[in-house]
Amino acid sequence: MYRYILALVATLMPYSAHANVIQEWNNGWQIRTTDENCFATRVYENDDHLVITYDPTEDKVMMSISDPDATSLRAGQTVDLHVIFVSPSVLDDGWGVKKFTVAKHENGLSQMIGVFEGRVMLNDLSRYDVIAFSIDGTANRMVGSYSLDGSAKAMSALKTCAFAMYGLNPNDPFIQ
Repeated sequence: MYRYILALVATLMPYSAHANVIQEWNNGWQIRTTDENCFATRVYENDDHLVITYDPTEDKVMMSISDPDATSLRAGQTVDLHVIFVSPSVLDDGWGVKKFTVAKHENGLSQMIGVFEGRVMLNDLSRYDVIAFSIDGTANRMVGSYSLDGSAKAMSALKTCAFAMYGLNPNDPFIQ
């Protein structure tokens, strides 16, 4: 898991020299690669980032969010965040509270990195309109709220990239 955290840190910045853009959409989503991983990334206002990587061999998604305002966080610290998905008629807090590990980018930006069940998270990222992260489960202590507009195409491309990166057959019934 440590290599994923390092790879996420290396590719957080949108124009990182460590990652190549292989696919991009006009709504801000990009698929980026390093020698070891594929990432779906999106940069939001105020330089907030959402970075998602998928390991189909372990069915794990690692998600990194960044908040330029979160200057009090220390590298290695863990924070508990409520993960909430929103669509026009649904507020889904079924992921509950998840632990996120803090990493600091060389420019001081704090990243919070969480690990999730892969296929389920990719499905949720594809079907909801917004993902939000809150300290107490309310809007009063919101860490970030990110539009998922166009995420279905990006998550599909991320899966395709990850299967190719790991040398896996996307039709393998044991990892679908």
